[in-house]
Amino acid sequence: MKQLQQSKIQNKVGVVLSVKKVGNKGRLLHVFTKDSGNIVVFTSESTIKKYGSGYLTPYALLRITVTIKDELFIMTQYEGQLLFNMLQCSYKEVNNWYFVSALMKILFAPLDSDLLAWQIILQGAFSARIHNKSVCALITSLQLLTVSGFNPLEQEPLSNYSISKEAYVLLQSLQKHQWGEHFYGVIGKSAYKEVVIYINDFIESYCDLHMKVTFEV
Repeated sequence: MKQLQQSKIQNKVGVVLSVKKVGNKGRLLHVFTKDSGNIVVFTSESTIKKYGSGYLTPYALLRITVTIKDELFIMTQYEGQLLFNMLQCSYKEVNNWYFVSALMKILFAPLDSDLLAWQIILQGAFSARIHNKSVCALITSLQLLTVSGFNPLEQEPLSNYSISKEAYVLLQSLQKHQWGEHFYGVIGKSAYKEVVIYINDFIESYCDLHMKVTFEV
């Protein structure tokens, strides 16, 4: 006779990457958590009625209680805050941050915590509240690629592309940018465009992710 698995209750904090409606007004959330990395969480209609739906949106920071049973995460209570408001973003800005979400899901394995990735997604999204959202999305993507082992500044990928010295210097500055500090580099339009094209090509070639973005300023 198969032994019944007991439910576990855990508290977690995470950034919402995407939300999908399921069943009878329930939600399925993809969340990158501090201690467990990528997880998928279900929340029922009754829980949503109790706690509201205002923070069940991409790039909300949630503090949640989940019941875990048979590898299923069920959210029973939550509170949160918006890192930035996606409803106030332009169409291009929304696409750029959805691209960041797609990167997070591909680059980092489920249930595998990564504190560097956690700090980058948290600080990058928070910075997008007050700084240029597309530039923040580009920096976030570049730094996530780097910490996951896909470094666009390594010699091998660079040798396959011809980018200008100005674009290379900008790429270095963006990769090394410390969140919370003023960006002192000069973002020239031509060099920035080169960097965007290079990052798109790099991701398609090395990460097998076919989702072109502009990161326009």
